[in-house]
Amino acid sequence: MPFDESYIHSAQLLGRTDKDASLFYNEYKKAEQRLINQPIKKMSTLTNKILSSFDYESIKQKRKENFEYLHNELKEINLLENIDIKSTPFIYPFITNDVQLREKLIKNKIYIAKYWSEVLDRDSISNVEIDFVNKLMPLPIDQRYDFVDMYRILKIIKDNI
Repeated sequence: MPFDESYIHSAQLLGRTDKDASLFYNEYKKAEQRLINQPIKKMSTLTNKILSSFDYESIKQKRKENFEYLHNELKEINLLENIDIKSTPFIYPFITNDVQLREKLIKNKIYIAKYWSEVLDRDSISNVEIDFVNKLMPLPIDQRYDFVDMYRILKIIKDNI
């Protein structure tokens, strides 16, 4: 199995280190497109070196802290019930009827992904599926964010709901 070569797909990752991430969104989309239909390859040397430099325990701890902070503040208004983390969370899953909230957060430079948009193109789709696509606000909680960031996210949400 051949090794991948990460440098080809890394302009958007390297650029956002020096500049605002939004400036590299088009580069990100191009890199994602290049990966479509690619065969499975071994991890590149560059990727391996980068990943081996992470302190995974502190990353897990920070994600859990951010998740718990948001959950303690939002659980009463989150339409998703019974949230419990048993492993390291990726995002905080906040569901709201305010579908404009995503744009308000993005306008304030808080990127909120929209998952499963391709579901909306199906011929047969349930209201539950539509709601998950449009009403899920996957709030960022990764290790790049601290208490000040979490507070800012909460303030925007609470000021707009």
